[in-house]
Amino acid sequence: MELRQVEHFLAVAEELNFSRAATRLNLGQSAVSASVRALERDLNAALFARTSRAVRLTEAGRVFLPAARRLLAAARDARNDVSTVSGMLTGVVRVGLTQTLQGIDVPGALTDVRRRHPGLTLQLRQGYPNTLLSDVARGRLDLAVVPVTKAPPEGVRLNLLYSEDLVVVTPPGHRLADRATVDLTELAGEVWVEFLKGTTLRDATDAAARAARLTRSIVADVGQLPLLVDLVKAGAGIAIVPRSVAEQTGLLPITIRQSLPRRILMLAYPHSTQSTTAAAVVIEALMSARRRTSIAAVG
Repeated sequence: MELRQVEHFLAVAEELNFSRAATRLNLGQSAVSASVRALERDLNAALFARTSRAVRLTEAGRVFLPAARRLLAAARDARNDVSTVSGMLTGVVRVGLTQTLQGIDVPGALTDVRRRHPGLTLQLRQGYPNTLLSDVARGRLDLAVVPVTKAPPEGVRLNLLYSEDLVVVTPPGHRLADRATVDLTELAGEVWVEFLKGTTLRDATDAAARAARLTRSIVADVGQLPLLVDLVKAGAGIAIVPRSVAEQTGLLPITIRQSLPRRILMLAYPHSTQSTTAAAVVIEALMSARRRTSIAAVG
């Protein structure tokens, strides 16, 4: 059994598709298939049930899956431990990032890690919070920076990075543009620009509207924060965003009088990551960025 075969098995097990697994591994599909067949011969068991239309794990495959994840994690830990002894930290840390990172200098923290540890490779992937949390729990990511509104999946640990309130932003010259505060009931009849359904920010604004019995006329559901900001500035409508987004994009924040849930940005990682030197370095850098942000806010 070779580690690369275990890695190929894990990719197929998570994708349940040899073609997608090959793309993920940057290999040809025939190479991945041959590698998995060799692993099955070594284990003397079929790990996948294959048909012309589907791939699924056999009972043996389901039993082997958690062991494969542990094996690859142990191999990464071993490489990191040896590199620490040699004085040169190497390895790969897979980091998931949500779209809205205003309020904490995540790019700066990760750049600092690369500068201090040039042998360390950071693989960054952007995605929706629930997907990123699931990938941390399943071992696809070593850590993720995500907004969290509910309990994380089993085995995932959370550390607070940043917390802030949500505010209303309006186009320049809007009737409310010069207001310091606003009641949600005053927004009846307004046209709104919103985040996509299923995002944590959209869930928060939907909940606030329901609590205030506010019916909104939504003209745009967007998945990219810069587009939402541009639409508000262009006069397409008003929006509710984290305060840091308003302050960093030149929109004037209007405080909402009602008590809304705060936006909470968390660092998510598996409990086992505590023993991984490379991941621990990245975690400490992000927690330090949180502390610098907190000091600046107080100052």
